[in-house]
Amino acid sequence: RALNTAMLLQLASARAGLEPQEALGAAQDLYMMRAANYPRTETDEYPPDFDFKAVLRSLEGIPDCAERARRLLGADFGNPPTGSGQGDHEPI
Repeated sequence: RALNTAMLLQLASARAGLEPQEALGAAQDLYMMRAANYPRTETDEYPPDFDFKAVLRSLEGIPDCAERARRLLGADFGNPPTGSGQGDHEPI
């Protein structure tokens, strides 16, 4: 599912025990490495022409992400469920 900022913070807290500042810092670092979209957004819907496989191919170049990206590239998956496009930035 596509994440907006609030959903990112909730998941980071629930699954990784991160404080909001830590989660946003990590998301910002991923954004600066071009491994994630801009982390401050209210949008939780990808545009219809979003190229998920291109994103996964770019993650293959990041050692900590490469194996999972390759597995996902080999999987048959559809587009995520629709959400709410707020028009500010693409989801995380």
